[in-house]
Amino acid sequence: MPSDTSRAGRPERRLTAEYIAARALAESATLAEAAPRVLQAVCEQLDWDYGALWNVDSTSDVMRCVESWHLPTVTLPEFEAASRSTTFTIGIGLPGRVWASGEPAWIPDVVDDPNFPRASIARREGLHAAFALPILGPRHVAGVMEFFSREIREPDESLLRMLAQVGAQIGQFMERKRAGEELDRFFALSLDLLCVAGFDGYFKRVNPAWERAFGYSSEELLARPYLDFVHPDDHNPTTTAADTLSSGGRVLSFENRYRAKDGTYRWLQWNAVSLSGEQTIYAAARDVTERKQAKETIARYSRDLKAARAAEADNASRLAKLVSELEVRDLLNVVQNTLRAPDDPQPIEVVSALPGWVELQVPCTREAAEQIQQVVARLGADLPEEVLESVAFAFRELVMNAVEWGGRLDPRHKVRITCVRTDRILMYRIADPGPGFRFEDLDHAAIAHPDDPIGHVKIRDEKGLRAGGFGLLMVRAKVDELVYNEKQNEVIFVKYLS
Repeated sequence: MPSDTSRAGRPERRLTAEYIAARALAESATLAEAAPRVLQAVCEQLDWDYGALWNVDSTSDVMRCVESWHLPTVTLPEFEAASRSTTFTIGIGLPGRVWASGEPAWIPDVVDDPNFPRASIARREGLHAAFALPILGPRHVAGVMEFFSREIREPDESLLRMLAQVGAQIGQFMERKRAGEELDRFFALSLDLLCVAGFDGYFKRVNPAWERAFGYSSEELLARPYLDFVHPDDHNPTTTAADTLSSGGRVLSFENRYRAKDGTYRWLQWNAVSLSGEQTIYAAARDVTERKQAKETIARYSRDLKAARAAEADNASRLAKLVSELEVRDLLNVVQNTLRAPDDPQPIEVVSALPGWVELQVPCTREAAEQIQQVVARLGADLPEEVLESVAFAFRELVMNAVEWGGRLDPRHKVRITCVRTDRILMYRIADPGPGFRFEDLDHAAIAHPDDPIGHVKIRDEKGLRAGGFGLLMVRAKVDELVYNEKQNEVIFVKYLS
């Protein structure tokens, strides 16, 4: 049993234990490094013989003993070996029950405890009292520390409260280390160029992506001002960006060039913030060299394409002009050489002969009307056969009517014929010198009897006209539009090509 003197000094010793534990955590890089010192401080200052640290193995959902310490005067080989080789699930054993509750637990004598699987070994090696405290993470129990004494001890609430604070400190330590490890892992594995720089113009830390991108070691990058690596043309804008950060501002999408160890330059795009109180800049850069080169290549291709299109348009314009001239000459040859006989006293007059526009003055003779059919064939050479056949029929019928009825077969009279051809329509205008007429006045023609297609036959017999009279009706059936202008004494028909 502890002496009275020992009891009197407990408050100071507890403070000492708490201080030593906190100092051990502050001076250690990992929990594995700090754990033996924390276990030792509690055992030595608070009169406990043995202590152990248990961690939760989340992969197998059990607790494992990862560290232990005992007084030099104590020998517990069997108990220590059993602790090292045993795993506990949640709720089982002293570590398991603290894992389940998240609260400290005290057992006056483990030998008599029904939920202590190591009781028989503890009996043989003289262990009795025990307590355990949880190491709490942000959302769950991360571990448990347990301590044993050779004495039977009743629960000490003040001791549990003090050690609960130690457990909380250890939990915070573990969370900080975990977060730091995750940050270090992100820093090391990031493909972006991450760095910490000071207001003094030097890098303080760079991640491995820098060495991969530029070939320098981190020591080389930290040994010189970062402006030494910046392209001379980018010094002023880089200094301006650094001044912005030194004043507490942010830098977004800033671009400059950094020199690689082989002498080449790479374009970087930066995002950075600063902590003025720490005189520190935190920045992330991305290598955008290929993107800028691709952008420049696309711009060059665009300029080249624009120039090529302009040249193509110019060539097309010259070619179109040449083709137009050739078509005009070809059309003139067709009209002049084919339609005009050398000894014809009344030749066909060419008013216009342009691609898509032909205008002729035709003598009122059947011979001229027959000859002019070649113009229809020439202007419709590329049309489907059925379309050309319909147009040729309508043209011949209307020209013959104009020559016979309007011009009275007098070669001194002329029929004016205009043909217009576009991609979408073929239009003919035929004007004769006659007095004009209205369709409804042509009682000898079928077109004047829409309700009785053969009503005109009797009228033709009475007038002594030859059989027929179906011409205009058939023309209307073969073309898309048929319009008669009585005032101008002209008829227009249209055939749509698309």
